[in-house]
Amino acid sequence: MISGFGGVLTNLPGNPTTDDASGFISPELWRKLSSARSFSDLADGWIDLCRANLELVLGAAPVEIVVAFNSAEGANRHFRVAAYRGADGKPGATLTQVVQRSLVVRSGVATTNPELGVGYVSNVIFVDDDLKGAVGVVLPTADTTRLNLAMRCLQWNAAWLAGFWRGEQYRDTAETVALRYGQHASTALLSCTDLEAGATSCATVMADDLMANRVTIGLVQGRKVRVLGSSHTAMVTAKSDRVHLIVDAMREAVYQKAPVHFSGAGSSSQTATESHAKLVEGREKAWVGSWPVVLPDLADGVIVVQIECNLDQCLRVQALGGVLSELIAPAFGLQMAAGRSGFHRFYRRANRAMGWVFGLHHTRIKAVGLLVLALFATSLLVDIPYRVTAETEVEGLVQRAVPAPFDGFIAEGLVRAGDVVQKGDVLGRMETRELQLHRFELQSSIVESQRKIEAATGERDLSEARILRSRMQQAISELELVKSQLTRTELQAPFSGFVIEGDLSQKIGSPVKEGEVLFELSPLNQYRLKLKVNEKDIRHIAVGQAGVLLLHARPNSLNEISVERISPISEASDGENYFNVEALLVESTQDLQPGMRGVAKVKTEPRSVFWIYTHPLWDWVRLRMWRVLP
Repeated sequence: MISGFGGVLTNLPGNPTTDDASGFISPELWRKLSSARSFSDLADGWIDLCRANLELVLGAAPVEIVVAFNSAEGANRHFRVAAYRGADGKPGATLTQVVQRSLVVRSGVATTNPELGVGYVSNVIFVDDDLKGAVGVVLPTADTTRLNLAMRCLQWNAAWLAGFWRGEQYRDTAETVALRYGQHASTALLSCTDLEAGATSCATVMADDLMANRVTIGLVQGRKVRVLGSSHTAMVTAKSDRVHLIVDAMREAVYQKAPVHFSGAGSSSQTATESHAKLVEGREKAWVGSWPVVLPDLADGVIVVQIECNLDQCLRVQALGGVLSELIAPAFGLQMAAGRSGFHRFYRRANRAMGWVFGLHHTRIKAVGLLVLALFATSLLVDIPYRVTAETEVEGLVQRAVPAPFDGFIAEGLVRAGDVVQKGDVLGRMETRELQLHRFELQSSIVESQRKIEAATGERDLSEARILRSRMQQAISELELVKSQLTRTELQAPFSGFVIEGDLSQKIGSPVKEGEVLFELSPLNQYRLKLKVNEKDIRHIAVGQAGVLLLHARPNSLNEISVERISPISEASDGENYFNVEALLVESTQDLQPGMRGVAKVKTEPRSVFWIYTHPLWDWVRLRMWRVLP
């Protein structure tokens, strides 16, 4: 383990072994750093200590090391050297560029020069988000791990420089004195259990710190002024003339919402000072000042300081008084809140809330809030027709099938789905070759049977003749059937309409069975609509309800529809259950075709706008609660 500057380093790469005392930084370097009384001395001691620390951690001393002040803003940021260690007496060009780059980007920068085998590391110093300066080193190594370790060491060690800057910023300033006095006054105010005792203790402490003759603390609410406490006084007599003058001075400061001060020598603030002038009347060295204490309430506190002193001391108290009034305001508010009852706290909060709502502040927010409230109220009170949305498909009002008239083969297909046909048009043809052959066969068989019947009759073989007549009659019947089939080989349209299904052009020569559907037709200008209504909305649908339909193919025109039938059977689709609802067009149109799709909206009973947009959520909550509740 190595004891390093800014912390303890253990098992870091590159650390030399420290089994003896040579592995520690010299105490003399620490004494030099801690005894510095100026920033130049501190920077000089810091460089020696940081150099030793880097040598201890990395095993090699830095070639150059610099501490720089920040002296410019913007992209062309420059610095002024505070301390430097190196061979040339001033930072090299590369180190200067690295430090400048670090100040511009406001973060650490590391780079290497492999040819020279050196690395450059720079880190910035911040004090309360204010960029104060930077430190940079040149190391005899280009190893990335060692450069990262050096960056960490610079970050640790730079804390000394930041701490010195922070201490210099607040040392022996009026603000420091005011902070100290404000801490004293706030502590005295909060150390007592009630407001009057706390105000008396606070006034006494402020009088001692400011070396004032008298400090009085009061509370102004509207036209009412209440003296809470006065320095070195256990009880304030409200009827004395001096207290009346102090009360008038408090009103004067609060009403003007500004500090008021007046000197017996004639100097005063740029405000009305009539009441303050009465307090110092006839005393040339007397001075009085009043500062309002703004509280988060309906009342305001006031501090009145009376002093007999020279001009310099008056100016000092005048400078400190404004800071003190701001510093004790939080403690004043806490002490007032602690002394209120629960009902009084509620009343105050309600009063502030009403003031925020009905006051003149935050008008834009209130306007937006009122608009939102008005829209919400309108959504609850205004009813509009609730429309159920459903995906819709156009179908023919009647669908007629054209089947195969007999078992056979497809000879020709003349139309296909989507074609418009007239009544009697040929849709396709069946193969007739086998029927013709069978007809010729039957005709030959009939002729042969007639010849045999005549021969059997001539030979008086009556039984044989009867059998032959029976066979001939059967052949005649089959011939009539074949002739009938030959007349039905052409598939004709039973009425004018659309071919909605069927394409025999891809089935030429294919066998078909009798009754197999080859075409489906739908009449022209007679349609019905098939609506898929979700089961969550089917309860709102009733026969006779009106609606509108917008088709994908005709997005610029609406068609009025009327519900005709509700199917009691549901079907599943996309994980939801849907019911088929049939509807008709109120006015038929010429440019519709079966198979067109669109979206229909069916008008149901009027509902509030709020219900229309939120009822799916309430339905979902009810179902969830029903499942969860026992």
